[in-house]
Amino acid sequence: MKKTLILFSLFAFPLAYSQEKKSDNGKLNLDILGSIGFTNYTNYPALNSLNDYFKSIGVNVDGSESTAPYYGVNVGASALYSFYKTSIGYPVVGGGLSYVYATTDQSKTKYYTDGYTSNSKTGNTSSLFIDLYAGFNFTFIEQLKIFTLFNYGYSIYDKASQSENFNIYLNSGLTIKSSLNNSYTVKNHQKYGFTGICLYELTNDIGIGAGLDINSHSFSASGTSTYATGFSQNINQNSTFAEVSARFIMSYSL
Repeated sequence: MKKTLILFSLFAFPLAYSQEKKSDNGKLNLDILGSIGFTNYTNYPALNSLNDYFKSIGVNVDGSESTAPYYGVNVGASALYSFYKTSIGYPVVGGGLSYVYATTDQSKTKYYTDGYTSNSKTGNTSSLFIDLYAGFNFTFIEQLKIFTLFNYGYSIYDKASQSENFNIYLNSGLTIKSSLNNSYTVKNHQKYGFTGICLYELTNDIGIGAGLDINSHSFSASGTSTYATGFSQNINQNSTFAEVSARFIMSYSL
């Protein structure tokens, strides 16, 4: 709760300050942005995967995969305040909220000396972030704003689940099958990285554009993996993964 209040206060500061100081053309240099786009997570963890379980009981699962890419959508709203005009643009601070929902559904077959494995994974994850931004707004091209920003986000809501099916077909004719479901809680989910935004001013107030976010994520997960055999295993894991998001943006300038 304390971290959430600190992040909200940092977001509120540039909005309050912008009410006190206007640019030469009478505007506040405050851009309100709404966005929607696509997100890709790579190396999102497979928590206590069946791959690990079979290895722990001495079964050969050569070549199996433990992670799968996640794809999804994102929506967001933010405010970016540009201050202290220079010949090429303005320094920028800002903040906002963003929501990401992503899923995975992947099947792989791997062959090896003793037979082959068939592995399928499904999962979903959703997060709501408070985002902070700092960087520069380049305005040396008329009617075009180019924001290059560092960002930091802290998730105030997370929900996720995973399931996995694993079949091992041995040349001897023996088939080994299993499945698992993960029930876990995500805590201390943070991200940081780079945001690039390009906005074209359709009018003095309205703009359209695009954005690109490249972030590194980290979180801790705790919970339980339950296998088809009835065996359960605790989840207690710190994980990192990467994000690339592309966004379509509408803006309103104050």
